[in-house]
Amino acid sequence: MTGRSVNNVKNKLIMAISGSAVMAALMSAGTAHAQQAADNGAGDIVVTATKTNTVAAKTPVAMNILTGAQARASGVHDLSSLATTIPAVTFSTSAEASALIGIRGVLSQSDSEIGDPAVAVGVDNFFANRTYTLNQSLYDLARIEVLRGPQGTLYGRNAIGGVINFITQKPTKDFEGYASVTAGTYSTLNSEGAINVPIGDKVQVRASWGTSSHGAYYGNTQQIGGNNHQSSASGRLAVAFQPTDRFDGLISLQYTSTDGTGGTFQEIPFVNNATNTDIVHQLPSGVYSKNWGTMVPFYLGVTDFRLHWDFNYQLSDLLKLNYNGGYDVVHYNYQQSNDDLINNVARKFLQHEVPLTQSHELRLSSDDRKRLSFQAGFYYFNESSSLDSGTQALYNGQFVRRSHYVDPSIVTESVAVFAQGAFKITDKLKLSAGLRQTWDSRQRTGTASYFTNGVLSSTATQNGNVKTDRLTYHVGLDWTVSPTTFLYGKVDTGYKAGGFNTSGILTFPYGPETSTVFEGGLKQQMFSRRALFSVAGFHNAYKGYQADLGLCTLCNNTIAGIVNAGNAEIWGIETSLEAKVKPIGLINLSVNYLSAKFTKFDGTYTNQQTDGSGPTVPVNLAGNYLPQAPRWTISGGVQHDFSLGKLGTLTADIKGSYRTSQFFSIYNFPENEQKGYFLGDAYVEYKPDNGRYSVQAFVHNFTDKQYMVFSTDNSGNGAYLYGYGDPRVIGVKFTGYFK
Repeated sequence: MTGRSVNNVKNKLIMAISGSAVMAALMSAGTAHAQQAADNGAGDIVVTATKTNTVAAKTPVAMNILTGAQARASGVHDLSSLATTIPAVTFSTSAEASALIGIRGVLSQSDSEIGDPAVAVGVDNFFANRTYTLNQSLYDLARIEVLRGPQGTLYGRNAIGGVINFITQKPTKDFEGYASVTAGTYSTLNSEGAINVPIGDKVQVRASWGTSSHGAYYGNTQQIGGNNHQSSASGRLAVAFQPTDRFDGLISLQYTSTDGTGGTFQEIPFVNNATNTDIVHQLPSGVYSKNWGTMVPFYLGVTDFRLHWDFNYQLSDLLKLNYNGGYDVVHYNYQQSNDDLINNVARKFLQHEVPLTQSHELRLSSDDRKRLSFQAGFYYFNESSSLDSGTQALYNGQFVRRSHYVDPSIVTESVAVFAQGAFKITDKLKLSAGLRQTWDSRQRTGTASYFTNGVLSSTATQNGNVKTDRLTYHVGLDWTVSPTTFLYGKVDTGYKAGGFNTSGILTFPYGPETSTVFEGGLKQQMFSRRALFSVAGFHNAYKGYQADLGLCTLCNNTIAGIVNAGNAEIWGIETSLEAKVKPIGLINLSVNYLSAKFTKFDGTYTNQQTDGSGPTVPVNLAGNYLPQAPRWTISGGVQHDFSLGKLGTLTADIKGSYRTSQFFSIYNFPENEQKGYFLGDAYVEYKPDNGRYSVQAFVHNFTDKQYMVFSTDNSGNGAYLYGYGDPRVIGVKFTGYFK
């Protein structure tokens, strides 16, 4: 890093941290008269972001927290609805129906069987590479924790952008439960529920379920059933047990199935420019349509079985041993329209994948109330997958093969050791530091076959392997200025594993992505803890950006595939306020600023033409914005309870978010840009005094805004491709509670 860039980093951090300190001083003075503790204050929710139990207002992590009740009331049932509820999260789909999640401008552009996510997304600390079934697992939740920024020391691989952890409701020692049914437009019919049964003093059982279905959100002029329809069902059985005072355990089983189209996309034929040297780079006519045609229907079918466990053993008064692990097996079947719009030929892409994932973490921790505390452990991850995929085209009235990829063995393995400690310099000042060493490997065995009009013409190996490793670290300093004022500063590093491309009999590896983030933040509780104000400033030196580029004989890349093409500078300031204000009610406001630009990018660009041909040339993309990195994100909401006396309570809630423009392509072409847009949700809920049931009327996306979640220029199709978010949905939900 040059002296000038070091000074830039210092200046930005000084601004952020100084602003936090000034705010802390002012707010501490303004609220010194109100230091009395209040139950259930803003920021008092207990979280596990640091793998220990801490309250959110005293946790040195920039985070967003949703309780299970908040998630249910807001209608969070999948990753898309989470991104609209927590605007710090960006969501998009891919051409293979996977969910691509980004935080602070860090987003993976590869979701293939040999790719990795940039944000670790999991359930109960069980993280998998594939997000196929996460949308169907978001029911009966205790809370959702979104950790912004790299979490490379405690969470490890692929947490370079952050972590999203869905924490399910654990069995309790009370007989209780609930059940809800939701009905709405687009034939929406959802249900969710749980029953909790204690069996004696030592065992508790909780059975829960979630179902979701809706009709086509968008029409298809050539296919019955339309686009973007889906149905799913999932059930979970959890057993908690405490055979001794020192040991407790939890075992859960979950089965999920889903089918429908998943997220589809619109295909719009390329338009050549005036000189026929490239396509026109502007929004094409027909984009943002509510109806479009595809010559082949989409289909998504997934089944998933998951076994998960979490065991804790109190070795002594000071030491505890935790073992968290699980197995997950998925059967994934997908069909996608892959129409050839150049020659007007129906084509399809088919994929069947069976990934088996296992992870194991053994962690030893000490009592974090002591002056010196630590946690250390071992982590093992393995994904063993088989894949059968390829393309077919309509020829003489029937579909015949164009390509066929058979990969009987794809193995991704990760091993890590880690340790992090904290030392209380004084009662108010705490120093923390940690290290994690990770070793990653991936290998694939397979064959690619290519056909001409259904007749085999050539074959090539799919074999490849790569090994990468990285040491990540954390250094932080926390200052509890007062019982309601918390300041922190830290340096964190993140790591996303490298991979490989195959060409003929050769393997071409690419290196990992890395990030080094300087961050300072303030968490200030005010007005007897009825309000929590948070601010964080950060700077991210993001290196080794993995980009999928074309073959360019004039460039330094000698194959078509993923290469480490560039570096980026990402910095921003994030603010949020949660306050209970009489007589208004609960107010939430968040304002985030993000600057995410490439500082170096030796890329390539293939000139697109309507006949599918065009030369590939070198391009310098330095100065371009990273994909899905809106400069401003603003969100807010108001919730008010109207007392109806003995009849109960009527709760009204309205919230909205605004994102400025963002690109879905590294090239920042206008046709891949989503202009700034607003999304809003609202609901009204009645609950009687006895709390036995509730009735809610809601509307999601009440302005019915159509917005992109996917956009690319696809030379194979000869088309601009666009995927869209959910339209306005109006419905009612009835929930019953029992004890």
